Amino acid sequence: MNASSTHGIDLVPATMEDFDFLFALKSQPDSIYWGGFSAAPQYESLKKHYEGIFAAGERKTLIIRSNGRRAGVISCRFVDGKVCTDYSINVSSEFAGQGVGRAGLARHLELMREHEPACQEVVALIREDNPRSQRIFANCGYAPNGQSEERLLASDDAPIRLQTWTRALS
Repeated sequence: MNASSTHGIDLVPATMEDFDFLFALKSQPDSIYWGGFSAAPQYESLKKHYEGIFAAGERKTLIIRSNGRRAGVISCRFVDGKVCTDYSINVSSEFAGQGVGRAGLARHLELMREHEPACQEVVALIREDNPRSQRIFANCGYAPNGQSEERLLASDDAPIRLQTWTRALS
């Protein structure tokens, strides 16, 4: 997918040139907590992680830009071209509450319809206790499908229920 813009929101493929932004984003307190981590990432270890992701090409990672400024990231992977899974969105605290997440998610859905025509469904796991993410996804046509799972997350040191939210693309 190439750069694309709607209402001041651009989505551009992430590269290693974006790593310092990705590291700063992943180091923000909200990103650490909602991502399920107990602490900020280690620079070199996260860098190796992203080098592996970009080299493998199995995940699509897009930078969300708001009026030209890096504001967040969307990441997903496609299974057999039909299901977009491991879907996540992370918006910098600097842009929180400004509609950037919803606009980025909506724009990404448009791009998937255009560039991933075989994709029929998008799947995201959302923490049961994360109403902000639930609102963003609900506003873009996602709904919980009744499935959930518990995971032990380092951020809580306790099992957390993750709900499966889906959206058909056809």
